Amino acid sequence: MKYLLAIPIFLFLAQLVTAQVAPNRANVPFHQVETPPLYSGCEDLEIAEGKRCTQEKIHSFLLSNFNKSVLSKRDRKVGITFTISEEGKVMNIKPSIPSQHLENEIKRITSLLPSFTPGEHRGEKRPVHYGTILDFTVYLKNLQSERRPKKS
Repeated sequence: MKYLLAIPIFLFLAQLVTAQVAPNRANVPFHQVETPPLYSGCEDLEIAEGKRCTQEKIHSFLLSNFNKSVLSKRDRKVGITFTISEEGKVMNIKPSIPSQHLENEIKRITSLLPSFTPGEHRGEKRPVHYGTILDFTVYLKNLQSERRPKKS
């Protein structure tokens, strides 16, 4: 009976040790990667500042290049996830949008992002998963106020 209990424990421990020794090539989340992929101009900063700089530049790039004419009143927030490869290229772009025209626009602008300095985790270049939300609430409110007839 002791041996029957020992076999599953041994298999579990063997699997755990193997998992720690074998390199894991899965994407590392941006907030967990040891050395994040960096946007051009953010390379010479400390790691935390480089992350913040990269996030701000990605967000700014996406908002400034977005064709806002494709937005409808319902499109207030748009979620985007993508992977920054070991070569620093943007790939696997996945917008969380129900409308096809908006999805196409998200993919278009995200694919325009420049190459990054690749991220590293545990001493190896690794693909890094990144996600952000673009918020168009202010833009849509301003647009609605411009369309309203002005009171004399």
